[in-house]
Order: sequence, then structure tokens, then C-alpha cells
Amino acid sequence: MNAAAPGSTLWRHTDFRRYWGGQAVTVAGFGITTIGTSVIAVVDLHASTMHVALIAVAGKLPPLLLSLHAGVLADRHRKRPIIISCDVLCALILASLPLAQLVAEVTLGQLYTVAFLVSALQVIGSNASISYLPVLLSGEQLRKGNSKLGATNSLADMAGNNLGGLLVTLLGAARAIALDALSYLICAFCMLRIRHREPKPAPRPAGTSQWTEIREGLDYTLNAPLVRSIVLSNATTSFALAASSALWSLYLLRRRPGPARALPAWHVRIARWQDPRPGGLCRRSGPRTRRGDRPDRRPGRRARGVDAGRRQSRHSAAHGRRTDYRLVRKACQPRA
Repeated sequence: MNAAAPGSTLWRHTDFRRYWGGQAVTVAGFGITTIGTSVIAVVDLHASTMHVALIAVAGKLPPLLLSLHAGVLADRHRKRPIIISCDVLCALILASLPLAQLVAEVTLGQLYTVAFLVSALQVIGSNASISYLPVLLSGEQLRKGNSKLGATNSLADMAGNNLGGLLVTLLGAARAIALDALSYLICAFCMLRIRHREPKPAPRPAGTSQWTEIREGLDYTLNAPLVRSIVLSNATTSFALAASSALWSLYLLRRRPGPARALPAWHVRIARWQDPRPGGLCRRSGPRTRRGDRPDRRPGRRARGVDAGRRQSRHSAAHGRRTDYRLVRKACQPRA
């Protein structure tokens, strides 16, 4: 039996363990590529400020352009094949960077292309991944599963950023990115081993187009005050951080000489400098993380709070996804 009995620990749920492990590995791997591409652009290619900004733009466009359509895609098709396909394609695209450096050299055009394609696949895969967990779990297990994933993703994100700086220093940027490509393959392998057979989504009524479903999701968001506030707050914060984070690595690598492994530490210092108040790192991440204003010593609370505002890690996408809204709507319904 793959499913855990009601009331038992989720760690007895084989399929959940595989899903959880694959997600944790890919979240950690994302930090390696984030630092690796910055080092390649600034140190190896001597990219200008404009070029670094264009790489950042290439990585931020897909969430803006594809998130709504990706949500509809996840609603209409089985999620697991989408996740596996996106993971394999991301691995192949990222592997092109170390291969190009081995054969000749990496170019700025290749960095633009890789940033755009990987981000686009992450948008599609993350929508399917978020809505896949309710396929594996239900009821109280779903709540516990979301909690465990949130805490694990926060820790994996932090570990990946620090590990990325160390690996880039020891192995070089391109070889370190190859490890992130490997993390995608590990995630795809974990998803392939899940034995649960996902049911086929119910057919849509005749004449229902993607735009109709997108409009339904947007209507619900605009008419639900709580969801609307969360979306607008996180969207504003993400936009502001994206505008500044594109230049952090450029400044640190040129103005603050030192090994690449120091990049993650400097990113944390900058974040604290931007909001030096107690709990500043949590406060800047949106209304759901204001728990950082006061200490909460209950186990797991801090990790879940940080994760609620740090969804911009691997599974980040522009807000407005219809699939996510239905999950939020269920969470917001009062209990009997």
C-alpha cells in the first residue's frame, strides 16, 4: 500500500516521500544556477549592466506571459506527465551551458535563451506540481503535506543558495550548473516512481475556451478581498525585489572582490539592510509572513512563515493561476 492510513505519519506514504524528495532536490538546485549564471555573465563574459538586466528580464517574462495559461493547462491534463516533461527539458537546457563551455564558450545569447526557456518550463511545471499534491493526499493529510513541503522548500532554498556559492567556487560556474541539471533528472525519476495513478480530468463543457477559464479565475480573485490583497501584495513585492536583485550580483562581483561562495551571505546582508526591523526578512515577504514581527517558538512555525513569502524560489510564478485559486478558496472556507 502506498497510501498511509488515516492518522498515521506521512513518512509512511511512499508516493508522498518520492514527491517530497524530488521537490526538495530541485529547489536546492535552483540556487546553484542562480549564482552560476551570474558568475558566467559578469566574470567570464564581462557583461555590462544592460546585459545582466536583460538576462533578468528573460527570466521574469515567462511568469508574466504564461502563468494564466499554465494554470488552465494543469486543470485540463494530468499533472504528473507535465511535471516530468518539464523537469527533463529543464535538465537538457541547463546541460547546454557546461557543454558549450567544454566545446567552445558560453555566449550572452545562450544565457538569454536558457533563462527564458527554463523560467517558462518552471512556470508550467510549478503550476502542475502545486495542484498535484491534492491528487496524492486529501483531508488532514493534505494540510500536513503542505506544511512539510513549505518547511522543506524554505530550508532547501537556503541550503541551495549557500551550496551554490561553494560549488561555483570549487568546480566553476558551468560545472556547478550541471549539478542543477542533474537535480531535475532526480526529480523526474522520483515522479516516475510514484505508483498512484492520477485520474483523467473531467471534460470541459462544449465551447469552454482557455480564456473563459482564465476569466473565471480572475473574476474570483478580484471579488475575494483576502485573495485579492495577498495577490496584489505579493505581486508588488516580487516586482520591487526583481528590479533590485538583478543588480545585486553585478555589484557584489565587481565592487566587492571575493570568492563566489560569499554571494549568498551578501544577499542576506542586503535583504537585512533593506529592512533592518526585527523580522524584516519575513515582513518584506508579504502579509502572510508578518509573524516574523514577534518570535514564535513553536516547532516549524518559522520555516512555514518564511516559505509563505518566498514562493519566488523554484516554484514561483505570477499570481493569478486558476488552479491555485481553487486551493486558496478551499483553504479560506470556514470549517463546520
